[in-house]
This record gives sequence, structure tokens and C-alpha cells, in this order.
Amino acid sequence: MGADLVLGDGQDVTLNYNGTDTILANLVGTGAFDLQMDLSLTAQNIVTDTTTGTIIFTAATQKGAFFGATPIVQPSAYTQTYATADKTHANFTSADIGAFTGGTIGFLDAAERDNVRTQFNALKADVADLKQLANSIIDDFQALGLAA
Repeated sequence: MGADLVLGDGQDVTLNYNGTDTILANLVGTGAFDLQMDLSLTAQNIVTDTTTGTIIFTAATQKGAFFGATPIVQPSAYTQTYATADKTHANFTSADIGAFTGGTIGFLDAAERDNVRTQFNALKADVADLKQLANSIIDDFQALGLAA
């Protein structure tokens, strides 16, 4: 059968396996266990509760990553002043209006034509800004190893 390993606060334990592999561990305060080597799981899962959940990194300054990416601290926060979100990252479907060359185009006057051009170009700049934000999110996920 198995055996219990009971440690007091700050008490070290060294376990030898086959005389070659050594496990060094230390109980640090209440509920913290300092394992001084890699933890390797073969065909096993990490199972947590379904009520409270589990935090992997408990502070923004702790470094972490997934899938072999270089560990980093939590990326800086985004400044989001636009409240609507969606998950469509589409390519541009518009182009600059450019200069009008004259003729009958259905507008009342030159000022209205200029306003349409100005507003369209501003809208295109807004879309470009949103695309840059989406790319920043993707970059952060890639840095964490959560996206390829």
C-alpha cells in the first residue's frame, strides 16, 4: 500500500528513486509545496474542483507560458473604449474614395461630397485600428503559447 508523507512548515524532504533520481521538496507555509524540479505527467490529467476552480498563476508578475513558449509575465492591459466585441477578423472590403472628377453624381454640392470622402476615410482608419487591436491580442496569445 501507499504511505503518507507529512512535513512540518519549512521541513525539507529528499526522496531517492533507484539510487539515481532525487526528489527535493519543501513545505512552505500553509498549503504551499515547493517542488525543486520539473513535474512530469505521463498520460495523466490535472483534475480540479468544479466549484471554486484553480488559478495557475496567482500574480501578474509570475512568468508562465504554454507549449514550449518562452515564459513571460502577464501582458499589459488593453485600453478598450469600444464596448462591442465579436470574433470575426475580416479583411478590408473598402478602398479610399479618392478625388471626384466632376459630373452628375447625385450629391447636392461639393461640401457634401467632401464630407462623404472625409467620413469614409475616417471609417477606414477606425477599422484599421480595430484590426491592429485584434492583432495585438493574437500576438499576446502567441507569446503565451496559447495560439500558433
